[in-house]
Amino acid sequence: MAKKRLKAEDVDVPTTADDVPGGYSCELHSFNPEIGHIQCSIYAPIMPSPRPRVTSRGTFMPSDYRTHVKKLSVTMGYLRGMLEARGGWNPGRRFNVSLFFEAFEPPKGDLDNLAKTILDAGQLHRGEPSGAELWTNDSQIDGLMVFRCRGAGTEQWSETRLVVATSP
Repeated sequence: MAKKRLKAEDVDVPTTADDVPGGYSCELHSFNPEIGHIQCSIYAPIMPSPRPRVTSRGTFMPSDYRTHVKKLSVTMGYLRGMLEARGGWNPGRRFNVSLFFEAFEPPKGDLDNLAKTILDAGQLHRGEPSGAELWTNDSQIDGLMVFRCRGAGTEQWSETRLVVATSP
């Protein structure tokens, strides 16, 4: 039997996480504003960044990927709001990021493309107002660790654990 590729709008997320209107569910595990440390989980499909499509009309990313990144951006903006409510966040710092992709089946795709999706979703996008990003640009990330593994999820949802710390 062929596996159906899950799309962003097809995901059923666990009820224990904070429901983000227009985004995915997330859960903030810990936050320390003094040292700039976040540990959180995002419950969403895990989708690697695809190759851009080139046509006579220009270059673009597939629509299901754009929808996925937009929902991740909304979720990360929600996380930023939770951080602001708990003592502030400075997106202009330098960061070290650890990503743990946990799924019922270990996610396919190159690790760098899995990470690119999350890193792009966490940054300020052209034409958007500042205030929802975790970092202004992913060039501020000095260190990156990426892991994929079989997790406790189901076929319907996956967990991406995100750990962000200020770079010394």
